Amino acid sequence: MKLVPCPWDEALPALRTALGDYANDARREILAGREAAYRIGQSYALLRVEQYDNGDLELVAVAFSGCLKSGARALFAYGRDLGCRFIRCHTMRPAQVRFLQMAGLPVYADGKDDDGYLMIKADYGRTEQQQ
Repeated sequence: MKLVPCPWDEALPALRTALGDYANDARREILAGREAAYRIGQSYALLRVEQYDNGDLELVAVAFSGCLKSGARALFAYGRDLGCRFIRCHTMRPAQVRFLQMAGLPVYADGKDDDGYLMIKADYGRTEQQQ
């Protein structure tokens, strides 16, 4: 599946639950060009790219709604195509790590953020043996 840019007004109804209180901030981030909404089949994602001091890029899945298995594969491929070193998401569902690993993605739990969300990350240079 491919990511297709879509208008915020189209993505918001699907992403509202995942975004919670961040929905208004997300609109501002989109208007500022720092985040973008995408449709992946019947799924939706809000994404941004962050750059580390060393120049490495990280694709951040700010919010996602839909088929996690096909959506995650599409997001992983998109980050690789952008030249990102990492892809990251934050979740309250720790079982997503195992689900994504079973789907063949080289993800790992990377601790918790300041809000207590589990960070799930994939390093495009990481192999399954390093997980």
